[in-house]
Amino acid sequence: MYNSIKDNIVYNFDLTSKTIANDTYKLLTIEILYYLPDYPSILQTFVLQKLDLHPNYPELNKFLDFWSQNIEAQINSVTISASEINNDKLYGYLSDEITLH
Repeated sequence: MYNSIKDNIVYNFDLTSKTIANDTYKLLTIEILYYLPDYPSILQTFVLQKLDLHPNYPELNKFLDFWSQNIEAQINSVTISASEINNDKLYGYLSDEITLH
């Protein structure tokens, strides 16, 4: 069980469940390729994982908005891999992959 407090609301996430409060959460692996601000011909990689609501991914959108407003580095591409949350499997198949240019 994972507890999160956001906007004075406590969210309880049971990671063995595929739905949380009637919404489907997926584990996102996000790879961002971006140009270094001081060396614009060099690409750097930033990778992170997040739980986010499928299919709109509001947390991912907030992060990308934050990046565009506060970070000087220009994004080359974003690759998003989404998988079901299931603690029963050690290994699983990728369910979705999206590349944004």
